[in-house]
Amino acid sequence: MAAQPNNSAGPRTQRRYSDVLRQGTASTASRRIPMFTCIVCEDDFSAKQCYRHICNHTYCHEDLRQLVRTSLTASGLFPPECCYQPIPFDEVKRFLGEELIREYGAKLEELGDAKPVYCHVAACGAYIGKGERAEESMRATCQRCGAATCVLCRQEGHEGDCSAQMDDEAAKQFRQLAKEKRWQTCPKCRRTVERAIGCNQITCLCGAQFCYLCGTPWKHCECADEGDGFDDEQYWIQVACTDAGQHDWEHRSGPNTCDLCGQVMPAFVFECQICRRQRCRRCREYWG
Repeated sequence: MAAQPNNSAGPRTQRRYSDVLRQGTASTASRRIPMFTCIVCEDDFSAKQCYRHICNHTYCHEDLRQLVRTSLTASGLFPPECCYQPIPFDEVKRFLGEELIREYGAKLEELGDAKPVYCHVAACGAYIGKGERAEESMRATCQRCGAATCVLCRQEGHEGDCSAQMDDEAAKQFRQLAKEKRWQTCPKCRRTVERAIGCNQITCLCGAQFCYLCGTPWKHCECADEGDGFDDEQYWIQVACTDAGQHDWEHRSGPNTCDLCGQVMPAFVFECQICRRQRCRRCREYWG
């Protein structure tokens, strides 16, 4: 009868086997791809699939592009930033795509324009670059809607002197309405601005800051910073809630917009049950 192999192992053999097993496990762990959680969608991504900012917040490429798109909607949001740290364009350029890169360049041109021109059509209001402005006719053609705007009076493109345009009945009615509603005119781009809520410091879409009471550049007048008869109850509730740091946050599903950074959050936001402010996860972590 053939002898059976001895499968029993001594203590030394068992220790060697354990050492090999531990080394194999450690080697496997070292080969694991590190994952990072996107601050917006909360999904996990590898380093090649996301951008990690200096503040250690991570964005997947799609949410990074959305952050940049949102920053282009208003000068107050541009350039895009996280935790008040600007996101370097050179670091994220390769993730944006040609169209977004072009729009980014157009926004830089807009902010550097001393006398920006915007489409007179209220439903459009797009910035009209210098390349779309005809010096001879003083007309600027909007690339978004195709409408012509007068470079001088900022009204609909017209022939001849601007005085006739300003004397138009519709223009007169609008100026009268603006006077009754106490709307203000931006000193830089001449856009009419209505304050819906907030203090007297207004930031126009063109980036200019001015006093809503007198229309002069901000901090160049002696008007009060707050109040002046502004008694919107919801505004003061928001101020008190923020100053006290007593927000009662609850998870709200569905696409919503963060009140601070202006970014559209596709999945959810946090909404305060007291003042109804909405925050994305990033702004809630940073501001509370």
